[in-house]
Amino acid sequence: MSSNSIYQWRPRYYYIFRNKTSEKLYMGQTVQSLEKYLGSGVYWVNHCKAHGGYNCNNIELVWSRFFLIQSQAQLFLDDFEKMNPEYWNSDLWANLVKETTDISPFSGNMKKIFEKHGNPFTGGKIQKDAHERGCYSNIDYKELGYISWERCDPNRRQEASERMSNVKKKWIRENYEYFLQQQKEKAQLSKYARATKIKYNDKIYYGWKELKDMTGVSKYMFKKYSMGEIINE
Repeated sequence: MSSNSIYQWRPRYYYIFRNKTSEKLYMGQTVQSLEKYLGSGVYWVNHCKAHGGYNCNNIELVWSRFFLIQSQAQLFLDDFEKMNPEYWNSDLWANLVKETTDISPFSGNMKKIFEKHGNPFTGGKIQKDAHERGCYSNIDYKELGYISWERCDPNRRQEASERMSNVKKKWIRENYEYFLQQQKEKAQLSKYARATKIKYNDKIYYGWKELKDMTGVSKYMFKKYSMGEIINE
């Protein structure tokens, strides 16, 4: 089951972080704001904790770019790979696999990761030895989880959903300000994702209102006099 069949692609940041202590770099993606984000790759987090600390004093944002369209993000990734061939196999980078536009770049790559690093999520010597002995199954447990959930008794599914709902409600009550901030960020991302993108004088505007407010050009004028390009509507 492909993650793209379940999750709709969302606008997101691609970024490069640097560990100031080790000089190691990490390239990744997130739909979160980068204001307090430090990268969530488990290997990267563990590396930073072992080399100067997983904190803003030890990790600096080297580069970032926000992509509204998946195809544009893919073009960037293709160019990045050309400039940094097999960066996921380089000692300079903390990436275990090459970054993708998928929800997780690990999809379909776990066998290679285990062969090279053991289990990067736990430290891995036991897991790596098991893999070399042929004991690692390569089972996609995420796929099995979806199948198990679909086959589960409807009453048990309802009970599980209610438990998760109660947990979420409790978390929202205890973290209300942070929850509101997340919702505002999601709303902003959704706004840009849905907006009509208009190219006028080599600049992109998101929605007819933004174009009118910033340039004085109305939708009627723009279309009547063919004043630019409508990228999507």
